[in-house]
Amino acid sequence: MKKRGLVIVGIFFFLLVTVLISGCFPAKTELLTDESRGIAENEYYYLYFEASAGETIKANINIVSGGPINVILTNYEGFSDFSSAYTNIFDYYEVGSGFNILLKSFNFNVQEDKTYYIIMDNAGMVDGGAVPSGDVTVHYRIEVEH
Repeated sequence: MKKRGLVIVGIFFFLLVTVLISGCFPAKTELLTDESRGIAENEYYYLYFEASAGETIKANINIVSGGPINVILTNYEGFSDFSSAYTNIFDYYEVGSGFNILLKSFNFNVQEDKTYYIIMDNAGMVDGGAVPSGDVTVHYRIEVEH
């Protein structure tokens, strides 16, 4: 009976070590949204969500019709400054942002637990960015890998 118990414990230990070494715990990806929407000229649309340190925000944003837009990844403070009528100065994450673009894909490695915003700007609110030329249709897919 003792040998049988030791064998079972040994097998369990071996399987546990094998799983841990082989990395059989794949990252879990949560789909936040995968949709298309129109954004009128001189308007912007935004999404916001929580992400934690160590996670990865994955995004693919494609202008299906219409002219170029600005895509901005920022946090609450940056969004607050962006949406203020009093300033054109705001903080954003360069890897998740693009100005005067038709397509933006990125993987952003989250360093801090925060609320993150992805802004799709067809309002021309960024100096040197896209100038609105009419309504646009945008398809976007946003995921968070835990």
